Order: sequence, then structure tokens, then C-alpha cells
Amino acid sequence: MKPKTTNWQMLSRNKNPDEYREHYLDLSFSISQLMRSIEEKENEILSISDRLVELLSEKSTQENKAQYARAREKRTRLRDECVDLKSLVRQEDAQKEWLLQQAKMVFMAGANV
Repeated sequence: MKPKTTNWQMLSRNKNPDEYREHYLDLSFSISQLMRSIEEKENEILSISDRLVELLSEKSTQENKAQYARAREKRTRLRDECVDLKSLVRQEDAQKEWLLQQAKMVFMAGANV
């Protein structure tokens, strides 16, 4: 079974400059959104870390221990999410670079004809 062709693979067959530009802008916007999400999660991680310090300084109770455990779990989950999002950013950035190189080759070849 032949794998599904992605948009960026289809663009390599088209020589319409507007399609290259639109796809490049879509990738740039997607990267921007991912980076914003990463920054929000990293800010939340810092906030949770501050809260953990506060919980450690307070008198140790059963409720404090439960809050501490939940906060640590959430911080760990957010860190994992950041790692996944950073991986997506690298993939999108690689697609953007590939698209830019592809467009240069297509249009340079067209200019030489």
C-alpha cells in the first residue's frame, strides 16, 4: 500500500509560487503557536516549582503531602508535554526549511530555462 502523500510532498510537484508561500506561512504560524504553548507550559512549571518550595516550608500535614505529590506529578507531565511540543517544532521547522530549499530549486530551474 502506497503511503499517503502529504501537502509538502505535493507542493514539490506544483510550481505555483503562491502555494509555496501559503504553505510556508502556514508552517511559520504553526511553529509560532507551538512556541507560545511551550512558553506557557514553561511558565506554569516555574509557578509549580515556586509552590513546591512553599509547600516544603510549611508544616508537614497529610494535605500538604498530597498537594506536593500532585504538584510534582503535574510538573513532570508539563515537562513531558514541553519535550513533545519541542519535537513538533523541530519537525515543522525542518519542513519549512525543506520547502524553502525546494522552492529555490524549482524557481532557479525555471529561471534557467
